[in-house]
Amino acid sequence: MSDLSLTDRRADLDWLRVSAFGLLILYHAGMAWSGWSWHLSSPDSIDWLREGMRFLNRWRMPLIFIVSGAAIMLALGNRTPGVFARDRVKRLLAAAGLRHGGAGAAAGLSRAPVQRPVHRLVPAMAARGVPRRLIRLAT
Repeated sequence: MSDLSLTDRRADLDWLRVSAFGLLILYHAGMAWSGWSWHLSSPDSIDWLREGMRFLNRWRMPLIFIVSGAAIMLALGNRTPGVFARDRVKRLLAAAGLRHGGAGAAAGLSRAPVQRPVHRLVPAMAARGVPRRLIRLAT
């Protein structure tokens, strides 16, 4: 574990991270009305939204990488990169193990059924030339 206490936590980085991911969510929510080609597009385009998104385009991902890098440098502390990486992998594997085999299975979460809109998925996949065996896997 890290030797940092809760009083050493950087609230400015926490709020910067929250703000960066909030902007990322709003950015992707606005893509439908930007007028750009995207997964979902509305025939209505909002000009001021597109200009705001164009402004965000330049620095939204670099901001997230800078904040994440700063958080990793602070979490690294005086540990070596190898010890830090092993600690992170152990945490991720423990969480994945709980989700897929431990507490997740006990709660009935590991085999939760996924409902797909099959009535729309199959014709769209067939129209694009997807082989039938892949369509069966997807449904």
